[in-house]
Amino acid sequence: MKIQDVQWNDPEVAQLRNEQAADLGARYGFEPTLDEPEPAGLVSMLKLTTDEGEPVGCIALVDQTGVEDVFGPGLTVEMRKVFVRPAFRGNGYSYLLLDEVETIARSRGFQQIVLVSGVEQPEAVAGYRKRGYQEMEAYGFNAQFETSLFFKLPLA
Repeated sequence: MKIQDVQWNDPEVAQLRNEQAADLGARYGFEPTLDEPEPAGLVSMLKLTTDEGEPVGCIALVDQTGVEDVFGPGLTVEMRKVFVRPAFRGNGYSYLLLDEVETIARSRGFQQIVLVSGVEQPEAVAGYRKRGYQEMEAYGFNAQFETSLFFKLPLA
């Protein structure tokens, strides 16, 4: 498996991001927003592929320092667009992406990683908890949804 830091608009990553949006839409019963623009503060857009180059998954890191009071005064980065294609799930590939994200966040001086997940993503929630992510106070757009779950991982 290979992990590459690519541009947000990398065609394979754009497809993975759209598949992730469709997956969430199916789980939560909403029409997905496709082809989202690059978020402000993008730190990294990671693409996981097989050794042969087949796209497997992706994850984005976005600097959120000072954006929400609940984050506190430290340097904060948010994981977004966390996705592994269904055919590759159950093989630990999401942990490869999380390992890389946590390494990047630490190397760039971030003090915590935050993320939004939800009750209809039990496999993801279990994985975050297993890795030491702690539930935190709701924040941002998704705070309005009862199905949203919010996590943080202190890096200090």
